[in-house]
Amino acid sequence: DSGRNWKAEDNVTADVAYRGGKEDYKNIKINNRLVNKDMMDIPGARSTGEFGTTLVSLFSPSSQAQFKKLRDTTISNRTAVSYSYVVARPHSDYRILWGSQYIVPGYSGRVWIDKDTARVLRIEIQADAIPVEFPLDKVEAVIDYGPERMGTESYIVPLAAENLSCLRGTAFCGRNAISWRNYRLFKGEATITFEGK
Repeated sequence: DSGRNWKAEDNVTADVAYRGGKEDYKNIKINNRLVNKDMMDIPGARSTGEFGTTLVSLFSPSSQAQFKKLRDTTISNRTAVSYSYVVARPHSDYRILWGSQYIVPGYSGRVWIDKDTARVLRIEIQADAIPVEFPLDKVEAVIDYGPERMGTESYIVPLAAENLSCLRGTAFCGRNAISWRNYRLFKGEATITFEGK
């Protein structure tokens, strides 16, 4: 939405790891001040899931996502195949919160897959059929993935995301622009030796 005049509200930073099938946020700061709250409990428009949950959920068998090949294209200087997809509400885990209210709508969008590596390069997602009694009438996001070197290897990881949510019947929208950097790789090695008696 380049035609909108966005006003920066705050800058949130955090350390994030993907553990146990979800994002784990630590060291959360608002405008460089440490806060002692969970990510979704701090004030303002917030989102979680972009780091790993969205990708895992979309391709999980439980989502029963319906994919349709669109075309070959180029994205981030890579040859990719784009697909549209739909996840019906009964199979969705896309949770949208507004204050104390929440919904779990179906969702749809597009995904771009690198033709050479079969890695995801971009996901676009939009909430479908948001109930009219819910305060938001538009919720959408885009997540971009790319290579990041960690140690001696290069990994495809989320690099940036943008979320948009709009109040029903108004021109008022909130936008979260997210970027990830300073990736670190954690590896563990162990040796177990059984001694005979």
